[in-house]
Order: sequence, then C-alpha cells, then structure tokens
Amino acid sequence: MGSAAQNAVFELSLSDVTTWEGRPALTQGRIYGVFRNKQAEFEKCYEQIIRYIRRHWRKNPATWMGGYVGPAASEWFDRGGLLLPNYIPPIRKDWIQRLGEQHPR
Repeated sequence: MGSAAQNAVFELSLSDVTTWEGRPALTQGRIYGVFRNKQAEFEKCYEQIIRYIRRHWRKNPATWMGGYVGPAASEWFDRGGLLLPNYIPPIRKDWIQRLGEQHPR
C-alpha cells in the first residue's frame, strides 16, 4: 500500500435539501473517520464531535436509518419534512411505503 493508506481520513458529507414525490426532503449527512498510525490529533477531534452530537442531537426518528438529527433538521422534520438516506431514493412502491411511515397522511 502507498503512503495514502498511512494517513487519516476525516470526512464530512453535508445533508442536501431536496424534494421527494413533491414533498420537502433532506438527505442524510455523514461524519466519517479512519485513523491509522495513532494520529491522535485527528482522532481526538473526531471523538469530540461525535460526543457532542450524541449529547445534543436527537436520534434519527427514521430509526431504520440510524444516526442523529441536528436541532434545525429535527424542527424541520417535526413540521413534516421527509428524512432520506444519503441519496435520493427511486420512486417505487417500497420507498413510498417506507417514507410514508414518517408522516402518515
């Protein structure tokens, strides 16, 4: 393996506001970290962020996805917004049923 395998990876993928089936929707963001060779400064930063999120954010109400929802996204969801995975799902019967469970009409 090259030197890239020796480095830390610290990735933040932001959520995206979109629509799904004509309804306001938000894709799931992600924080990801891989720390090789005991790169303590990156690992410490990552762990602080994760601890903060777990203490101050709400568990994802769409439990099949897991993760946490920040305060603004939580309020947005409570007003009827859909929470999507980290991609926009296809319009199919299974997805219509699954996402319809978030805010039954």
